[in-house]
Amino acid sequence: DSALILFQAIDDSVKIQQVLNRLGNINHLLGNDKLAFTNYQKSFKIALQLGQEGRIADLHNNLGLICYRQKDYHQAEEYYLKALESYRKLKDEKSIGDIYYNLGMVYQKNGKYDQSRDLLEKSIAIYNKYNDINSKASSL
Repeated sequence: DSALILFQAIDDSVKIQQVLNRLGNINHLLGNDKLAFTNYQKSFKIALQLGQEGRIADLHNNLGLICYRQKDYHQAEEYYLKALESYRKLKDEKSIGDIYYNLGMVYQKNGKYDQSRDLLEKSIAIYNKYNDINSKASSL
């Protein structure tokens, strides 16, 4: 929190956005989903103002992860689809693979098994391309 206060005092929007995102990550890992969600939303607003497309995509994904863990699969899907759109614009294939995996898990929870399988297979293909063994193992 002291870093956030410091960057707010000097009005460094980029650093404030980064700190809020990291606080979101920490709170997410600690299971403090409400606080993580709030941190991510604040970070998102700043990233949007700054036009940081990559950060915006990452934050949509992070917000989707929180919603997924809270079993709000519809909202998670919406965030993941927004992230997917941004990652496609950025041509960030590795992140697209991550979103395919996340969406595949949402569809699995919603009983959309064919869609889930298709997306998980796409994620595996991307992970194979980048030799990402850890992510591939999660998709199996």
